[in-house]
Amino acid sequence: MVEDSVKRKSLFEFEGKNYYYGDVVKALQAAGLQYGDTVMVHSELASFGKLAQVKDRKQYVSCFIDALLECVGEKGNLLFPEFSYSFYRNELFDPQTSPTTLGFINEAFRKLPGVVRSINPMLSVSAIGPDKHFFTDVSNECYGNGSVFDKMFARNAKMAFLGRTFDITFLHYIEHSFGVGYRPMLHMTGKVKTHKGVEDYVCHYSPESKQEGLKYDLEALADFLAAKSILKCAPLANSTVRVAGCKQVFQEVSAQLRKNELFLVKEGAGLRKPKPFELSKLA
Repeated sequence: MVEDSVKRKSLFEFEGKNYYYGDVVKALQAAGLQYGDTVMVHSELASFGKLAQVKDRKQYVSCFIDALLECVGEKGNLLFPEFSYSFYRNELFDPQTSPTTLGFINEAFRKLPGVVRSINPMLSVSAIGPDKHFFTDVSNECYGNGSVFDKMFARNAKMAFLGRTFDITFLHYIEHSFGVGYRPMLHMTGKVKTHKGVEDYVCHYSPESKQEGLKYDLEALADFLAAKSILKCAPLANSTVRVAGCKQVFQEVSAQLRKNELFLVKEGAGLRKPKPFELSKLA
């Protein structure tokens, strides 16, 4: 937890205006984050503005973590992705020490007292809250049954996007459930460290197709979900805070995939080119 004296300092500045801890809390709440929520957080904090009075990186990211915890309260659960892609790197996965590839706030969160991390050598997550063990006791499926995304769907968790990038990993759970043809299944093997010692492990992971030109248009998807009032947005300095519920996103995206399997991708060599997003027709 960050001291109150730090929370009273300005976090970032944009166009001559200073923004504080309280502004972050208000933006999160305006975007739909509530007491008792379970939320997975994706972030790009640098997009909010120029650093102001809080210069220490740990204190800076801790202000955002505390703001999230304040919003969900003692009955809520906070999840951060801690993807290490260890088996891609031919590395041992140790949930206690394997660093995340996703940035400083994710790494800071996983090291907090009381936080637990799942055993998944590709897409691990860290969690805190009364249901933290439920969300981190996962299967060896990255996107399938028993994965953290499957559990988020079952509990109707939310996703929060702090900053400019709409990096929605839950999307791949929807694709997996639908059975899209452009994400092949890989059965990856390696070593993981558990409380029993170092063990052999098989992980089921479906990466993006290697076909040249296959790309996602995630900002177009964000616009689409916002037009459907599924993704709620609140401005914050030079960027935005966005929140959406897993079940609503799942239902709407699945409906669009039934119409067009390539709804989520812009183009792809050897693939039928998807129809462009046409909000006026889909709204």
